[in-house]
Amino acid sequence: MNIVRRYSPAETASISGVSADVQREWRRRGLMPFERATSGTQEWTSFDLKEVAALTIMRILSECGTPLATGRNTAMASATHVVSFVAEGLGGATAIALRKQFHLRRGKAPKRFAATGADVIPKLTDSIDDVFHDMVSPAVISLDLNAVARLIIDRATKPIVGEP
Repeated sequence: MNIVRRYSPAETASISGVSADVQREWRRRGLMPFERATSGTQEWTSFDLKEVAALTIMRILSECGTPLATGRNTAMASATHVVSFVAEGLGGATAIALRKQFHLRRGKAPKRFAATGADVIPKLTDSIDDVFHDMVSPAVISLDLNAVARLIIDRATKPIVGEP
């Protein structure tokens, strides 16, 4: 049986680009995506792939000048789509384990683009043309979620799925 790895804060930092210090600061400020503390402590001991994806998205959007709260909302809305693209990119037993772990529906294509504008509500779409269609804001930041998945695959130094 293959299991999906969990990542230490240091491993998460090397994949997402969000240093352990920044992770602590975001946690302190209540900005960590999918925030939850481990039982009995206030420290996080590990992150799953969806959380790593969300942190990667937050970092990318933060570097583009997006407010952290908006980045967090976009990251939480988009992270499952990134995990789906990781599954597609790796295929085989890895894809099966990821689909099972994250309850991904087989045959349901993930949305490729996430767009955020002044309205701060992320829009997820399959088409880059749709990114700009019906957006309230004249300024829009779009993110290719498949490219985020490839970045995660490239930066992961250990297999994403392995033996228990």
